[in-house]
Amino acid sequence: MAAIGALAAKTAERLATPCSRCKTPGWGRVAVEAGLGCEFCGCETGLIAHEVHGCVRRPHTEREPRPDGLVFAPKMLCEACNP
Repeated sequence: MAAIGALAAKTAERLATPCSRCKTPGWGRVAVEAGLGCEFCGCETGLIAHEVHGCVRRPHTEREPRPDGLVFAPKMLCEACNP
């Protein structure tokens, strides 16, 4: 029941968010882009670098930063620094 309630809340939030361009309800995350850079060497990692938000009506998308504010990946998660 808790999971269904959480999903309903997320759905309601997305329906209440209009597209930044056409104002159609339903703006939200449609994809993610991996490749967050390592804090030590700068190499891309498998961690999410950006979220891609999009419109349900038109093919308009925008890249947005991670919601947690993480800018660099810890070096312990880097394949180059820590094989």
